[in-house]
Amino acid sequence: MMNRDVIEIPLFFNLRFPCATTEYGIIRQIRDTTMKRSQDDERIQSDELANQAMKQLTDKSIYKENIKLIFNSSDLFTHYYHDQVALAQDEAKVYQLPTSFVQRLLTLNPTRSITNQLQHLLIDHVELFEILRIFEISMQLVGEDTLLNAFNERSIQNYTSDQSIIGHHIFYTLVLIEESNSFALIPPNATMANEDEFTFECNGDPWIETNLMNLIELLVSPTIISSINNIEQLINCYNRVIQSILSLNTYTVDNLEKLRSFASLVRCITALLPAEQAKK
Repeated sequence: MMNRDVIEIPLFFNLRFPCATTEYGIIRQIRDTTMKRSQDDERIQSDELANQAMKQLTDKSIYKENIKLIFNSSDLFTHYYHDQVALAQDEAKVYQLPTSFVQRLLTLNPTRSITNQLQHLLIDHVELFEILRIFEISMQLVGEDTLLNAFNERSIQNYTSDQSIIGHHIFYTLVLIEESNSFALIPPNATMANEDEFTFECNGDPWIETNLMNLIELLVSPTIISSINNIEQLINCYNRVIQSILSLNTYTVDNLEKLRSFASLVRCITALLPAEQAKK
């Protein structure tokens, strides 16, 4: 017989702070409050919502006054954020994507503040969950090692005057122009000779947008396509990634049409091939 006085608490491993699950519950409560506030007042800006949510987190955190210490220490915040990202993955049911990969995706951009990073959990969680699913779906096709090796080797390049930066032969290269604190995005096989070239505007985090664009370049690369044994699996991955990217509000992913073209081509090939051969 079930004991109604017993509350079931989910068990998580590899969390670094005590009471991390309780803290995530507080984050979810703040998220609900913030969402209701944005629905009641459509004129309120996202920056204002984020600041209000951060104030609530500072006031309500399970870590009490220590939360300020955590926010002011890069080492402590790294561990704190790791736990909250891991719990967000559990809520999103994204179990296969390594938390270290997600944390790097959300924190590598040096121009993003702690408020910006926590905004993914406090306000923009729906879009975050969709982005994580995009990478997990893709990882199931290309393999974890291939995905991690490709993306962990990428970073943001710094540009200074009188400097040329040679782009990657497959991927886009994100460049931070330190003097103006702005970004440029070098296409594959291109070279940036001055700061006015390849200007990059992004409504969200330019690093996340760049990674989404590079994911498409990886998915359509000859190496990946030639390694696929099941063409239906390839089509399914392409279609799911396309639909998920189209559902994003913040990120436009300007090379999405490239993936859509490849998906159409693969569907045409499938229609022309015998069913048995298409499955090979």
